[in-house]
Amino acid sequence: MDIFEPGVDTDAYRIFFLESPRPMYVFDLKSYAILDANDAAVELYGYTRDELHGMTTLDLRAPAEIPRLMEYLRQGTLEPEVWRHRRKDGSSIELEAAWSRFPYRGREARLVVFTDVSRREQAFRELEASEDRFRTAIDTVLGGFMTLTAVRDDDGEIVDFAFDFVNEDVTRFLRRPASEVVGLTLEMVPESRIRPFRDRLIRVVEEAKPFHESAAETTQRGPDGEIVTRVFDISAAKLRDGVAVNFRDVTEAAAAGEALRESEELFRTVVEASPLGIVLVAPDLRVLEANPAFCRLLGYDAATLQAMTFPDFTHPADVDIDVGLATQLFAGEITHYSLEKRFLTASGELVWIKLTAAAMFDEHHRGLAAIGIVEDINDAKVGEERLRQEVELAGRRLALLTPREREVLDAALEGLTARQIADRFTVSARTTESHLASVYRKLGVGSRDAALRQYSQMLDAIGGSPTAIPVRPPAP
Repeated sequence: MDIFEPGVDTDAYRIFFLESPRPMYVFDLKSYAILDANDAAVELYGYTRDELHGMTTLDLRAPAEIPRLMEYLRQGTLEPEVWRHRRKDGSSIELEAAWSRFPYRGREARLVVFTDVSRREQAFRELEASEDRFRTAIDTVLGGFMTLTAVRDDDGEIVDFAFDFVNEDVTRFLRRPASEVVGLTLEMVPESRIRPFRDRLIRVVEEAKPFHESAAETTQRGPDGEIVTRVFDISAAKLRDGVAVNFRDVTEAAAAGEALRESEELFRTVVEASPLGIVLVAPDLRVLEANPAFCRLLGYDAATLQAMTFPDFTHPADVDIDVGLATQLFAGEITHYSLEKRFLTASGELVWIKLTAAAMFDEHHRGLAAIGIVEDINDAKVGEERLRQEVELAGRRLALLTPREREVLDAALEGLTARQIADRFTVSARTTESHLASVYRKLGVGSRDAALRQYSQMLDAIGGSPTAIPVRPPAP
């Protein structure tokens, strides 16, 4: 019986199609009209089932994908491929589509089953269905897939399992064609690495409880005779008086995971030892993690910081600009930002820092966290402030002097005597001495040398004179 026959509401149809956790729909091969969709597809696309029934499979694809899809359908291939789909809200998602041919209410149709490519490493879903459903779905299964029937002794005890069906991945793994495998038992296939799991398979049949094992290591002799270790994810579920087994070779993924762990460990070591403050901040500006340098800078331990937000230890005058930039960052309006701002330490001390921040996003472009690199620039800022004050003071003191008094001091810095200065400006020596006396009084000094030293320092402060100007005593 065709489980998609009109008017038939079988358990197989309900379990396999409507209630499957994997998105599926059926469409007419000629008109591309969607004939039926399960609950997972309704949730995935955001349309109601009635809305989907009024659409075609082309309506769910990105416009740029449609020519490729038309050619794909024209060729009649069933190979899984990755396509970009559109949801009702306009967002897009990349899905791997696997196809099956079968009649649907007298029409030539296709069943499409989707897998989110970002979740390809998840365990294979529990299989509980009839043999007909299984054979319909098998073309959509990724990885190795096989069905086995229990072999029982005279007392009804399971002593072995016989192969009923194997897909291409299984035949590649066993290095035997399907015609040589089907009908054999596990004991009769020396290359089979499923035998160590026979006791588990027996429990699956007797208790009707599926099992899943991740990263199971097996050894296998390679084509050149060398012993090769492979890593698999294995799932099994009861299928009548037998089991359905799905396995995926995750050797490369496991190696990549180990390399990633080593890389993360190295990164963690670098972060922990960095002299720069490094902090991870959530979109609501909560501190997620902080390295030792950041903790030392603020005088808080990591646990205390994780109960705080960035504004909690930012100077009130700098909060608005920092929060504004962070908001733009998480909204994707800017890729990063850098600014100088002030922190308030645990002891209430003000410290200047330079913050450089960048955000991390998930595959849906949602902000996950921002990483901030914090450099202590307090000493430089204090030095800048001191210099600014010195320039301001020098400017005020120079403003006390008249233009003639500054001309007299400039001439004195050249080493001219009072009489020589008087001759230069065509005034009397007494007038020159009067100018110098006024300078002494305004600068609060009592000698020519002291006045010239102060005058030279003030010129240095405002950038008007070399750093070291020799002061020569007046000629006798």
